Amino acid sequence: MIVSLKEIFAALRQYKLIWFFAWGDVLARYKRSALGPWWITISTALGVLCLGIIWGALLKSDGANIFPILAIGLVLWQFISGCLVEASSVFTRQGNVIRNMPVPFAIFPFQLVAKRLIDMAHNSLVVVVVLVFFSSGLSWVALLAIPGLILAVANMIWIVMLIGLVGARYRDVEPLINAFLPMLFFITPVMYRTSHLGHLEFVAMLNPLSHFINLVREPLLNVVPTAQAYIVALLVLMFGFLITLWVYKISRQNLAFWM
Repeated sequence: MIVSLKEIFAALRQYKLIWFFAWGDVLARYKRSALGPWWITISTALGVLCLGIIWGALLKSDGANIFPILAIGLVLWQFISGCLVEASSVFTRQGNVIRNMPVPFAIFPFQLVAKRLIDMAHNSLVVVVVLVFFSSGLSWVALLAIPGLILAVANMIWIVMLIGLVGARYRDVEPLINAFLPMLFFITPVMYRTSHLGHLEFVAMLNPLSHFINLVREPLLNVVPTAQAYIVALLVLMFGFLITLWVYKISRQNLAFWM
């Protein structure tokens, strides 16, 4: 495991290369496009607007209660789901590089998460606009969103790496994730808060993604996250990284042959 940990730190030291590759992926996706990555923001804004109107009508609730929850939830979900969808092929897409260049394999999960962070940075403009129009104002509690986001991102790194390693060996992982992602969307508090579930709140609490979202969204709604959310996120991070280091240790020698 020590070797695996050293390789992860070696990948982190190449942070400039990670961000360079991440920006390259984003720009390549929107090559010859006039608005480029801002299409992500437009798409998110339209989604929040349409869902906010429909959701508000169904729940008979005003925009101040619906739009902030939706905007923050959707932006965070796009980051999480984007990481999950591409995670299974995070190594196989880089097969030529892995076979021919002496780079730490761990650099590729970092690259994917960095790319999704760039997308989320563009989408955060939607959150800012929604909070300006529908929020009563932010307090010091909003600063708690920063450590919450750090915890969420750190967890997504090991999740992407673990899924990528398993996905390189077993190609059924990608369709499996795509099959379960819609269900995961509904049991994750993206369009609602866990408190809205009443006696079924425990169902959402069993989902670690719920805690990741709550740690970021609740402070932006001027609510201090529960100690349970921090404890769960930290425990998932600790055990997740240990499992990922072990899988990385037994997989790294064969990774090039699985491409």
